[in-house]
Amino acid sequence: TVALVLAVGAEPLARLLGDASLAPLLWGCAVVVPLQALSNLPASLLQRQLRLRRLQGLQISGYVFSYVFVGLPLAAGGAGAWSLLVAFGLHAAWMLAGGLLSGAGLSRPIWRPDRDLVAYGARTTAANAVNWALESVDRLLVNRFWGAGALGEYAAAGNLSRAPASLVLGAVQPVAFAASARLQAEPQRLRRGYLALLSLALLPSVPVFVSLAWHSPVLVSLLFGPAWAGAAPLLSVLCLGLPAYVVLAVCGPMLRGLDAVGQEFRLQAVALVVLVIGMVAVAGR
Repeated sequence: TVALVLAVGAEPLARLLGDASLAPLLWGCAVVVPLQALSNLPASLLQRQLRLRRLQGLQISGYVFSYVFVGLPLAAGGAGAWSLLVAFGLHAAWMLAGGLLSGAGLSRPIWRPDRDLVAYGARTTAANAVNWALESVDRLLVNRFWGAGALGEYAAAGNLSRAPASLVLGAVQPVAFAASARLQAEPQRLRRGYLALLSLALLPSVPVFVSLAWHSPVLVSLLFGPAWAGAAPLLSVLCLGLPAYVVLAVCGPMLRGLDAVGQEFRLQAVALVVLVIGMVAVAGR
């Protein structure tokens, strides 16, 4: 359904973004959506089975293959944004194939599942939708208010600032979800585990964030070149905000494991409203 909506709405959405030439890219994204959705199923089953080493191995090897060996050569050859789209689709295909070969399997759908499970799934989907909006609406508004050039600098700074956090959280989040789901009846062990995971995530990452913020002009110049100097102050601010991002990223999976998704949803919904109001308020600056 999402893929069909994206395909049908590609041209209006491209015009909303201020660039009609984006429509073919959006059609390409529509093709990748079902592939990404399918790849999530064996990955989730591997997580449920606590086969986290296998899951991390698939994610890292798939990233290296898709982006380093395919995406970078395509970009160097002039493929532009298509290189990212192709790499993303290949990574999803790698995860799907690797998950199936790992024996995770794709079970036959149950058309009359448990009501409690359906309700939990609905709450989780709603929280995911708000989380996606938090991750995406800011970029849409930046492009709308300040143009594609500003969006490029903002996106580059955002992606670069989150790279260290993603490495840490990729290992911590699956453990947080699986452990909290299994320790619901043992609050003392759950508290100790929460503090341990939070320490594991923050101790190596906070010094990195502060260092990146301090050296952002040098880092941006080294990685992107002097033409991207406008991304440096954005990188500094985003890096200093990342410890809070890490805390939220650890809390979210644990709340889901404890079936407290409603708390996460309410918090993120308020944050989304504040984000939109704040960006609209400074749109003229």
